[in-house]
Amino acid sequence: LNVPWTNPIRFLGNGTLPVDIFFESDKVYRLEFRQGDTQSDPLIYEVNDYVANSGGSSPVDTIALSSGNQVTNPQFSIINFPSPYVFSGTDPDPIEIAPGWTLELAGTGTLTLTQVPLNSSNDNPSNAPYALQLTLNGWTNESVILRQRFEQNGMLWANKIVSSTITARLEGSPQSISATLVDSNSSVLTTVLPLTSVNEAWNEFTGYGELAASTNTDTPPAAYIDYRLALPSNIDIYLSSIQLVVQELPI
Repeated sequence: LNVPWTNPIRFLGNGTLPVDIFFESDKVYRLEFRQGDTQSDPLIYEVNDYVANSGGSSPVDTIALSSGNQVTNPQFSIINFPSPYVFSGTDPDPIEIAPGWTLELAGTGTLTLTQVPLNSSNDNPSNAPYALQLTLNGWTNESVILRQRFEQNGMLWANKIVSSTITARLEGSPQSISATLVDSNSSVLTTVLPLTSVNEAWNEFTGYGELAASTNTDTPPAAYIDYRLALPSNIDIYLSSIQLVVQELPI
């Protein structure tokens, strides 16, 4: 648990790991996914107490397995703002609201962001400990986007199926949200959450999209794919447990 590998394993360009990875079955590992080759590089994800099971030599692309959640900080347990955070103005720069999450706004309006701790009185289908509350007034219609960017790979998930879930509720009359994957060429790759009506009850909403072969001409580091959650411009909504799972079956 405290002896790092001398040669860190790099992800392949298609976002998968190489197949020639071998563990010792009698050892316990901690897996650290970082943005670079050293312990000083930013940590993306960590798996503790990992014990290797019997495996095989088939690449991930040849078997019908699903990935884990690809989204960073899906329940907003870590935030970049003093909660609550209040903003009013016109055409602000994108707001880095939490690790992995950016809020885009256009027009003139007000915004209140709150990290909401949840307990048994806020029973929700994904058992989330936190939700992000966004209270929006004004702004231009179809201009409110909560996004997460998957950097340096404009071909990610090509020819795959990406399933999505989100846990949400709102205050007031039902309103609709939706989510798409958009690449660095501004091409909409697929809709992972169709236009979905959210009401005052906690619900988990699901969807999936099938990605075709990539046509992205950008190369790293400029290439990327965005998960873009479109929100109404006037709404008081709670969001949590956002997931993207990559697989070969439309589930």
